[in-house]
Amino acid sequence: MKKLIYLVSTTFLMLQACSSNSDNNGEQYITNENLNVYALGFADNSGVQWYKGVPTFFPDNSSVSSGIRIGSDIYLSGTINGNAAYWKNGVPTTLSNPTGSSPSNGYKSGASSIHVLNNNIYIVGSAFFGPNINKPVLWTNNNPTLISNNKGSASSVFKSGSNIYIAGYEDVPNTNNQQKAILWINGTPTTLTTNGFAESVFVSGSNVYVAYQDNINGAKGKIWKNGVSTSLTIPNGYYNTGISQVFVSGSDVYVSGNASKYNVSASNAPVFWKNNVPTILSNSGNASSIFVSGSDVYVSGHENIVGNSIPKIWKNGFGYSLPIGSRASSQASFVFN
Repeated sequence: MKKLIYLVSTTFLMLQACSSNSDNNGEQYITNENLNVYALGFADNSGVQWYKGVPTFFPDNSSVSSGIRIGSDIYLSGTINGNAAYWKNGVPTTLSNPTGSSPSNGYKSGASSIHVLNNNIYIVGSAFFGPNINKPVLWTNNNPTLISNNKGSASSVFKSGSNIYIAGYEDVPNTNNQQKAILWINGTPTTLTTNGFAESVFVSGSNVYVAYQDNINGAKGKIWKNGVSTSLTIPNGYYNTGISQVFVSGSDVYVSGNASKYNVSASNAPVFWKNNVPTILSNSGNASSIFVSGSDVYVSGHENIVGNSIPKIWKNGFGYSLPIGSRASSQASFVFN
């Protein structure tokens, strides 16, 4: 992996909380102790991992989608040269593809989510079975299993006890690219809406939470808990909500996503909800992921500033821009610790 060094402009108070470092070429970067988390995203055509605000760039034609820390081990899921993959402590493993799958425009498969329990690695995503035919897949310790024979994809996986929970979608036949949001429990599907997609699943004790998008009668982010759906509260002045992830800490339910505003160019605003109370993080952008540690709430995403997409981490509502060096298009899509 290639490290790129970059200087972040910030305020005096933030600099007091950061330590400055340089590489052999004298280029500067800042380690931000306020950001004691990992963030994943992309810059141009490569994946990026930030830790304490310092970027590590993956090789070109790679992406990283989610991560989890188990003890001192860091696991990431993503894609390498059009094939689903995962990394353990920086060492990549290309995932095997299901029998019968075939490349489509050079792409074989992609991994969107990883979960590790009792030394077993669970990864979900999709594999291609021809042009415009992708199917949801679960890899268990690199053994691929089709979740469904229907077209679709899996977005999130959570292993709890003996159960495997997977959120995703299936295409609705004979429609114009319509999808239905699905929760699979040990392979058995439950449809959450016939027009939408499920983005995230989280299990806390005996409670199962799914963050999903319901596009019937407008775009609405919703949380499904043990069979009961609740729409996200729409912030004042906005009219639609989008959803990206659910995270549960104790009795509190946190959700990341966005809200849309009428008659405004680039109208999506990054938002997080705590127990369905919204907090708007910026006027323009998106909140892609959320993680809670103690009393600290971390949200990753991007902010649109003068036509540029700036990768961000918001900690307790305060935004920190993440460095990307000389690269252009970028976003932080996942945060964990």
